[in-house]
Amino acid sequence: FPPIFSILENTESTLKSISEFTYCVRKRKHPKINADHTKVENNDLAAEAILALCTKVLWKSPDLQKVMRELTGELPNSDRAKRLLLAMGVPGILGKHDKKNTFIPKERGAHEESKKLEIFSEERTNSEQEISIGSQDKKTRTCEQLCNYINRCLNHEGRELTESAVSDLQEYVGEIIDNAEWHTKDKIWYVQGFMDANEDNHYCDIAIFNFGPSIGKTIEKTIGANANAKSISA
Repeated sequence: FPPIFSILENTESTLKSISEFTYCVRKRKHPKINADHTKVENNDLAAEAILALCTKVLWKSPDLQKVMRELTGELPNSDRAKRLLLAMGVPGILGKHDKKNTFIPKERGAHEESKKLEIFSEERTNSEQEISIGSQDKKTRTCEQLCNYINRCLNHEGRELTESAVSDLQEYVGEIIDNAEWHTKDKIWYVQGFMDANEDNHYCDIAIFNFGPSIGKTIEKTIGANANAKSISA
């Protein structure tokens, strides 16, 4: 994977490397595949989360079980990048704990470092059931839980969100999730958060994403459909 493995800072190369990884697994291009992060100097939550989710889908495919069991990985040299990968990335999906697994940290103190991580993960899947009268939907619950999570992060600095900030944040996140549902057929979405309190500067990384047509593609399709409707009515 590239030195800057980040959706925000290196979008094209990052997505290309994820695509190449999944292609090699699906097509069984190599007898053994190594998810090598040794060149990664800087990563972000979105990149690691998308790669992990792709790995999860591949792992569930019956005809790919053999190649997935042989999958190995190399950790980044950067401690910060390493902690993010171990907490939110491929290692957690695979759940490997054998001696040969290079994804499992061998250095002392790794467990203590993990205690200083603030992690958030929620998703809406196809199996999500319809809500009953009087209960909250998944989107509303997630918005509330995300605000609680951000307050946990802010507590490291002795701060917390004001009531108006909570209200605004829930509105903004709710709108983002609405867009995610509108641009995909399955209404599946993912919300994740990560903050590493082991670092001197505490940075809270939030990723909200789904899979499906881009906003541009959806608008293009909508405009095309409207144009066809007008020409037919004319």
